[in-house]
Amino acid sequence: MKQRLITIVLLLGCVAVGAVGVLTYKKQDRTAPVITVSDKKMSYTAGDPYDQLLEGVTATDNKDGDLTDEVFVDRVVPTSKKKAVVYYGVMDKSNNVGTARKTVTYHGDNNMGSDAEDIAPADNADAENATQPDQSADQEQKDADKQQPDQQQADQPDATTDDLKANGEKPAMSLTATSETIARGSNFNATSMVKDVVDDKDDRDTLFRQLHVDGTYDTTKSGTYELTYYVQDSDGNTSDPITFTLTVQ
Repeated sequence: MKQRLITIVLLLGCVAVGAVGVLTYKKQDRTAPVITVSDKKMSYTAGDPYDQLLEGVTATDNKDGDLTDEVFVDRVVPTSKKKAVVYYGVMDKSNNVGTARKTVTYHGDNNMGSDAEDIAPADNADAENATQPDQSADQEQKDADKQQPDQQQADQPDATTDDLKANGEKPAMSLTATSETIARGSNFNATSMVKDVVDDKDDRDTLFRQLHVDGTYDTTKSGTYELTYYVQDSDGNTSDPITFTLTVQ
């Protein structure tokens, strides 16, 4: 009898502990704060502080309220010579993390000036000569171009390569093509152009969840649209961007 009573008491104790645990779990804040980024166009120059990128960016949390002062710029990832993606983050008191991103106009390092701008012709005669092309040098250059492969083309990564390998810690991606022409009103799925993605750690499915396609297009309007593809792995490493041209006729 005593043993049965002890068992019942222990069972009731376990139920009480479980109920307390459930109530505690339900009371925990598991909702991430929300970051709101303004539609205002922004530009960023490499090397500048991030303060200007926080203008018009706000954050609110269901428990902690206004967290605008806690918003930070996690990183700026250039996706082309003129565009970059800014990644924002904020954390509430329960360690829930909210994120957001915005595409901005990107400028490279302004410290690299042109030497040609610092050199002026000594006199009018020199200035006149400077504007005249050297015909012999031009011919030599043409002959050299015929004999040697186009170095610039050789340096360009093959966006449709079959032998896809991760670039060190950076993931890599390839497309089925770098351009496509469709009829106006046709359907176009941007992600269907991705041929493959690889990384030194993440698998293909994980990478496809982190696939980014920047740019806009309208299949109901004729025109040429430029999209930028890149993928990010779980460590935050970003692949080299690939430019894709969509032509709607």
